[in-house]
Amino acid sequence: MARRAVPFNYGARTSSRPAASGYKVSTLENRGKALSYKPISTKQAYAWRRDFGKSNLRKWSSTEGMDTSWRSNGTTDTAHFKASTVAFLDHLNELARRNGVTFVITGGAERGYHAPGTYSHENGYKVDISDEGAMWGSKPFKVLHLALAPFKHQIVHELDNAHYDITIYPYNYRGRYSWGYKY
Repeated sequence: MARRAVPFNYGARTSSRPAASGYKVSTLENRGKALSYKPISTKQAYAWRRDFGKSNLRKWSSTEGMDTSWRSNGTTDTAHFKASTVAFLDHLNELARRNGVTFVITGGAERGYHAPGTYSHENGYKVDISDEGAMWGSKPFKVLHLALAPFKHQIVHELDNAHYDITIYPYNYRGRYSWGYKY
C-alpha cells in the first residue's frame, strides 16, 4: 500500500468510523460537520454557464486590495474568462456556499502579468486562488479539490506567491491533465 507524502489530516482523528454522508473535518469549529458534496459528471460540470455568483468568492487586486469591485478589471480581470473557467468558478462558488467557506481570486485573465500560451491567464483559461486557509487537509482545501474533480484541470501550488495556479481546460481538450484527489 502506498504511503502519502503528507498526512491527510495531520494526524488528527475525527472519528473511529467513517462518516456516512461525507468527510468529517478535524478543525474545532467544524468538528462533526460533514462536507456537503453531490458529485457531478464532467459533462454536467461543463454545462454550467451562469455568472459564478460571487457570494463565496472574493476578489483581490494589487491596486485596489481586498473586495475589489467585480466591475473593476484593470488588475485582476474576471470579465474575460473562458466558459470552462466560469463553469469551474460557478461550481466552486456553489460548493463553497454550501460548506460555509470562502475563496479569494488573486489573478484572472489579465494581460501582461503572466506567461503567454494557449492555455494561459490572458486567454482566460487560468485563475489564481489564494491559499490562505486552504492548506492541505483543511475544509477549503477539500472543497477546492472537489470543485476541480469533474473538470480537466491542472493545479500548481505556488507557495512563494501564496496561491494556487489553476488551469481549466476546455471540455474537448485531449492533452495531459490532472484528475485531482479522490476523497
